[in-house]
Formats: sequence, structure tokens, C-alpha cells
Amino acid sequence: MVRPRLLRLKPGTRIVSHDYDMGLWRPDQQLVLPAPDKPVGRDKTSKVFFWVVPANSRCVALADAALGKGVSCRLEIAQNFQTIKGDVAIGESRFPIEKATLRVKTCGLPFPTRKAGASYEFSGRISGNALTGTIARQPPRAAQLEWDAARTELGTPAHELLPPPVLQELAVPELEPGQPK
Repeated sequence: MVRPRLLRLKPGTRIVSHDYDMGLWRPDQQLVLPAPDKPVGRDKTSKVFFWVVPANSRCVALADAALGKGVSCRLEIAQNFQTIKGDVAIGESRFPIEKATLRVKTCGLPFPTRKAGASYEFSGRISGNALTGTIARQPPRAAQLEWDAARTELGTPAHELLPPPVLQELAVPELEPGQPK
């Protein structure tokens, strides 16, 4: 029930919960600790969940990168909680972002290209409508390139479009007269 409020906190806010998760919002880390003297529960363990409130990274951005003269780069990023995915269009070619990461306002966007086996990884920081960072190019010619992008379309993360959780009453069957409780 508190998840929507927690997601409105400042990006980077840390949240810890004992024995209660947040449903669809998967924790960044989770520990299971032995608790042999725990008075409740059948498995005598305690679960500790940890989240970091993510920044809104959902956008379409046009990047200015040192990929070559006249080469435009367009990032399309979709977000659900701290999970991001999308694709990168360089010129006329489009590449899916694989194993993307989002940590507060920092993102890693790796994507392989089909040209000569090269792959690139955008690493950057989100600040308002700007994304800045570096592109690491892997073999055949490894290089570190600077890039910056302007968000041309802001979006709403998928988790903000979810209906709010509803507290449901537990249905208790009616007892017949004379039945033990």
C-alpha cells in the first residue's frame, strides 16, 4: 500500500523492509537470515529487503557522440521500477540494449552491433533533461568516447501507470449454529 508513496521519494533514497516485500517492485538486494528464536513464522528466518528509489529514466533522447561525422544516435529507454530496456538507433541501424542497469541516476546501456563484432556500452548520468557520459567501444578497436544527449520526449515509467494496490478483506465463511469455532 505504501509503494506508490515510496516511489515518489527523492531518487537515491534507501528503503529497508523486514519480512515484507513490495510485490512487483523487486528488491535491489535481499538477505535471508536465520532467526531460531523468532516467535512467528514456520521457517524461523528473517528476510531483509533493500531498495533504492530510481530516477525517472523513461525517455527518447538524441545523443551527440563521437561515432563518426554526420552519425546521429537516438536512445529509446523504457522503465519499470529500476529495470530499464530499450534500443539505440545509430544512423539507419537499430540495436537492442542488453542487460541495462539503472542505479539512482546512473545507467549502463550495453548493446552489441552486427558490424565487425563491435559492441558499445553507454554509461551515463541523468540530470534533468540531459544525459551525459561515456561510450566504451569494445573490439576490434577499443576506445572510450564522450557523449551527451538531450531528452526530446519525457515519459512516465510503467510502474507509475499501475493501479494503486487495494486492501482486500479476507472472506470468513459463516459457521452453522452449533458448529465449533
